[in-house]
Amino acid sequence: CTIDQARNWALHVAKSQRLDALLMLDADCAAPAVLAHLLPRILDGAAVAALVVQGRDGRPNLGMHPGEIGTGIMLINCAAIEWPAPWFRTELTDDGSAVRVGEDIGFCRQVIAHGRTVDVVEAETHHHGAHDFVFSPAAAVTAALRDGAPHRAVETSNG
Repeated sequence: CTIDQARNWALHVAKSQRLDALLMLDADCAAPAVLAHLLPRILDGAAVAALVVQGRDGRPNLGMHPGEIGTGIMLINCAAIEWPAPWFRTELTDDGSAVRVGEDIGFCRQVIAHGRTVDVVEAETHHHGAHDFVFSPAAAVTAALRDGAPHRAVETSNG
């Protein structure tokens, strides 16, 4: 299962069960009082609120533009996501050899394109572990893969 599929499945299940919000919390990310930081932003009308997490390289999980942030610690207002899936979709380069846009930044771009707000929240966070997550696209990348079809990409975890 790819990270794209896992995130899409989680949001699909949350929406189909009519949950108010979905907390995405990567296993290697932590913060004290996560909901105390994020829930007020959702209650104030944001579609998404996420905490800035420092990567293992010391850089924050922010995209190039305002409102673009990684999903390491993210709260999603399920009702605000009104367009069809896939919501999370990794975009690869034309030859499939590298990631052009990660699934999390792509999701934020969709939220913004649909006129919704992504609140980026600064608070104490931690990114645990000694191993980096590595995305290795399969050699035979097709349009179906980019649209979320199963593939043989590899992700390694912290252990």
